[in-house]
Amino acid sequence: MLLKDQERAKRILETLQKTKKYPNALLIEGPEGVGKTVCALDLARGMLCLQDQVWGCSECESCKLLENFATKFLQGETEDFEVYSEGDKKVFLYLACGHPDFIFVPPKGDSLKIDQIRGVKDFVPTKPALSPRKVIILDKADLMTLEASNALLKTLEEPQIQTHFILTAPSRESLLPTVASRCYTLTLSPLPKDVFFELTGLRDEKLYVLSGGSPSKATIFNKIKDIYEALTSKDPAKVYGALQKVDGLSLREKEVILDALEEFLLSEGKAEATLRLSQVRSGLQRGVKLSLALANFLL
Repeated sequence: MLLKDQERAKRILETLQKTKKYPNALLIEGPEGVGKTVCALDLARGMLCLQDQVWGCSECESCKLLENFATKFLQGETEDFEVYSEGDKKVFLYLACGHPDFIFVPPKGDSLKIDQIRGVKDFVPTKPALSPRKVIILDKADLMTLEASNALLKTLEEPQIQTHFILTAPSRESLLPTVASRCYTLTLSPLPKDVFFELTGLRDEKLYVLSGGSPSKATIFNKIKDIYEALTSKDPAKVYGALQKVDGLSLREKEVILDALEEFLLSEGKAEATLRLSQVRSGLQRGVKLSLALANFLL
């Protein structure tokens, strides 16, 4: 099992695995970087194992396919699943996995789109071809568009006994309420420092705080920390130089910069300033140039 330091979650999942009483839809919620996707992949491996082992046997055809996929995914090798037709028959292509009873759906760009959910919907009523059941993982389900959420809701309203959804998201509140209400929720805890240090290979207290204990955020932050350090300096020239760079960052990098700035303000006892920073975040979501919003905030 790849999931780190989540003993309570492991016990709950092991009970599900042993009793085989899987919910139609399971939501795995928790802060970024605590292992929600890894947890989903671990669970799916056991659910689809041909030897009926709790976390998979690592030997059957199903486990080998999923372990190969998990390795590639964790190394950043992913692609969208596709659906195409051969005459009247629909054929599914699943990332790099090739498992006939497993779909992993990551966001396309900045969102999970309705065409992805429609593809999933077509897969739901088909019978398992290899394993005793089918699993669909919707990664970062909080990024579903409203149209995609409503399409998923219609699917969840007509559950199939042999098909199970696993969603990952920061919280139930980040999903459409009607979708969340149809999911059994499993909550993962924030990572303690020792696990964070183990996963990142860095014993950096400041990095732990600024990344909110998220290894994935820490990785991104390390790439752009010079911009963050310039923005938090008292040197106008450095601040101006950093503002010239922020618009060239990816959306995820911009979000990490804002998260780090928020942690910095809280550590400085400037909680009231985080309210103004939230306006910058809202502007970013509306397409406002981050350099202009941050310049106004800093002034």
